[in-house]
Amino acid sequence: MSVKAVVREKNLIGYPQDGKKDDFWWGKSGKYISIVHYAGKDSDIQIPSQIDGYTITGILDRAFWDERYKLTSVNIPESITSIGKLAFANNRLSEITIPDSVNFIGEFAFSNNPLAKVTIGANAETHGISDDNWGGFISIYGSNNRKAGTYIFTGGIWTFNSCNEN
Repeated sequence: MSVKAVVREKNLIGYPQDGKKDDFWWGKSGKYISIVHYAGKDSDIQIPSQIDGYTITGILDRAFWDERYKLTSVNIPESITSIGKLAFANNRLSEITIPDSVNFIGEFAFSNNPLAKVTIGANAETHGISDDNWGGFISIYGSNNRKAGTYIFTGGIWTFNSCNEN
């Protein structure tokens, strides 16, 4: 009897990856996939909602975390339900829209970015307080009962600006 082993490549941070489409390395779990690593050089990116017929539901830890990316803009699709630890840390994002579909945001997911505006859905579970403006956002979002809307950072203070209109 012979046994065939399936070997999955690992990316730079050790996550198994099943494939690469355009500049996105992905890993499969059942009928869903997660972005494992971004290998592109664009600073303005659109994360796809599907790859090869599979719905993308997650962005894993450190998927876009790397000094060489310097992302200035990212569009996160409604298919995403979780964003991993340090997923977008150390970039140049000044504003981000986190879709209503996201219900989990890992520790320091957007740390070390010059964020001035965050639009987010209600009840996203957030983790980790950092000493930068992402940490300040996590604090006000939590103290505001994780209310959906737009949060603005001006004069060193985060304020709740408005509710999302759906």
